[in-house]
Amino acid sequence: MDSPHVDTQPLDRRLRRAVRFGAGCLVLVGAGHLAVTAAARRRAPSTREVAAHRAMRAVPVRLLGHGHDMAALHQGFSVTMALLAVGYGSLNLLVLRAAPQAYQRDRSLTALNTAVTGAGFAISLTAFPLPPVVIFGAGLVAQLRALALTPGRRG
Repeated sequence: MDSPHVDTQPLDRRLRRAVRFGAGCLVLVGAGHLAVTAAARRRAPSTREVAAHRAMRAVPVRLLGHGHDMAALHQGFSVTMALLAVGYGSLNLLVLRAAPQAYQRDRSLTALNTAVTGAGFAISLTAFPLPPVVIFGAGLVAQLRALALTPGRRG
């Protein structure tokens, strides 16, 4: 039985740093969002926030036969997306530690990271305050650098 080819060449230090930084930006933006969400729940809401929340609770939404309200969906989507950002960034950090050559052999992983971070940056430009724009932007620059440094086959 043939053993799979194992690439023992160490990962380029610049590529490792770029991947780590880009993944760290995803973890940071997700964790930051969770922290801001938790902090907002600990303070008393303004009268405008109470009115907005009440209005969202009054909007029923049926998804796949289940009844929800707009407030529950908004909060659920928000927290879920933050957890997914933390998870996706963490997964990349784990791959970097367990199988760093995956970033060197094939550009697919780095290209996917660039696309995900780029989409996050584009969305943040139109919908978010400055901190996530800056973090996603820095992550995108790091992922573009990682993509440029990836010598593996294209796709």
